[in-house]
Amino acid sequence: VRSRGLGDVYKRQLQLLWAELFWDHWDLCDVKRIVKILIIFMVPLSAELIFSFRKQINCLSVMFPKCRFNKITGLLCPACGNTRSVLSLIKGDILGSLHNNPAPAIILIILFFLYLEFIFAAFNKNIKLLPRKVFFWYTFLGLIFSFYIMRNFIKCLQPIEYNP
Repeated sequence: VRSRGLGDVYKRQLQLLWAELFWDHWDLCDVKRIVKILIIFMVPLSAELIFSFRKQINCLSVMFPKCRFNKITGLLCPACGNTRSVLSLIKGDILGSLHNNPAPAIILIILFFLYLEFIFAAFNKNIKLLPRKVFFWYTFLGLIFSFYIMRNFIKCLQPIEYNP
């Protein structure tokens, strides 16, 4: 029989104290339910905060550095136009956002559908809104990367206010 060290004794005492203070009063299902409710309400609250402080966020955009890839090669990197795209989304200009760079808008749509799936799962509904096939996502990423390459050669696909 192995003798218990002093650290093991303290560890066990902390576990018992934790169980006495917290777990005796709360069921694990209650904790999971509270976390789900917090997540459900935090997402709209975060969106409201971003919308409320959109002018301050817009002022911060001048602090972002210019694209080094663009300075060196003269080509647009996949991230070119992301800042303007996000600022357009915050202002509510969806078409301007898509013209600058479609990635933030697409990511926002995907996150929205994942959020809806989470809400359905919180109410024990197994509803999947996004495709789960790997082929779909590879095709989707292939189209996105094709767009990023083509916009270097087709002027109407370049971001707004693009100055090479």
